[in-house]
Amino acid sequence: MSEKIFKIQKLLKEVTLWIHPEGPVSGSLFLRPEDGNTAAEIPDDVLNQEAAFLVMKSNLDGEIRFYNRHAIVRAVYTHQSGSDMPAAQQIQCRLLMMDGSEISGNIRENLPPESARLYDYLNTSQQQFIRVFTGGDEICLVNKSYIVRVNEQ
Repeated sequence: MSEKIFKIQKLLKEVTLWIHPEGPVSGSLFLRPEDGNTAAEIPDDVLNQEAAFLVMKSNLDGEIRFYNRHAIVRAVYTHQSGSDMPAAQQIQCRLLMMDGSEISGNIRENLPPESARLYDYLNTSQQQFIRVFTGGDEICLVNKSYIVRVNEQ
């Protein structure tokens, strides 16, 4: 019997994770490809899963590592312009993180009119990691647990 039937097809997506207290770690997340019935996964999907750990392949030594989601402060990756990203409302904001760093960018989400304020989004979003477009094709996924303050710009 072939071992191929036991393997799950995955795509590698390069990311940089900021791990508390380790610091930045470069590697690749394993993402599910499009299969005809469902869209391909993006890093947002992986970070916002309920499982306690995610799998990452280190760029440093190729080692497969399991990181606790609660220890991930933020994740940064690039996306292809116009690919699977909402083109709805944009909210300019600046986030002050527990480590003293600041992240500036905008949130682009399809928000219902009754909860389209930044305050509403931060409090009603069920996701632990929120997506902030920080410029160009860069996206920063920020763990809400590590945010000290948010200002609308």
